[in-house]
This record gives sequence, structure tokens and C-alpha cells, in this order.
Amino acid sequence: MGLKLRRDNKIRPFTVLSCDNMPNNGKILKKMVIQFATEIDVEMATWISKHVCFPSTMVDRITPITSKEHITLLEEDYGIKDKWPVVAEDYRQWVIGYLSRIQF
Repeated sequence: MGLKLRRDNKIRPFTVLSCDNMPNNGKILKKMVIQFATEIDVEMATWISKHVCFPSTMVDRITPITSKEHITLLEEDYGIKDKWPVVAEDYRQWVIGYLSRIQF
């Protein structure tokens, strides 16, 4: 609906980002959005195809192997008994791909 309002009011479209950490997530999202839009309004689907940017993204966060220290810390500090908690390092990065062919 937001893209339709922008198109109808001649406002530049926003960029649609996928937060799913999978290869080619932007291409997959674009295909699904256009497929859905085609069911409702073919002209809208065409406009989306020409004007809306769907860059692929990648989330990078290191999740080391769970140690006995992690299990103990979780139980002692939070009262949670989990034999295999998933932990993550402080480092994180979200990479957003660049697409230059979009027409505005």
C-alpha cells in the first residue's frame, strides 16, 4: 500500500530491504512482491519492477561454539537451565548491496 501511495502521488519509492539471512534475498523478495502485486494491479507490478530497489543483504554475526562457561553463566545469572544455548560475540555487521540500474 505504501508503494502504491507513493506511485499515485508521484513520490519517489522507498527501498525494500530483506532481513532474512539467505543468498540473493533481495532478488527473491522482489520476485515475491511483484508476483503479489500482479495479482492485484499489473500496472503497479510493472512500476515496482522499474522503480523500486530490492538490494540483497547479509547479516554477519559470529556465534561461537557453546562452552561450559556459557551454560553456567546463563544458569547463575538468569536462572535459565539450557544445555545448549546459542551465544553471539559483540561483533556484528549488516551489509546492504548496491543496485545502480533503478530509474527515478
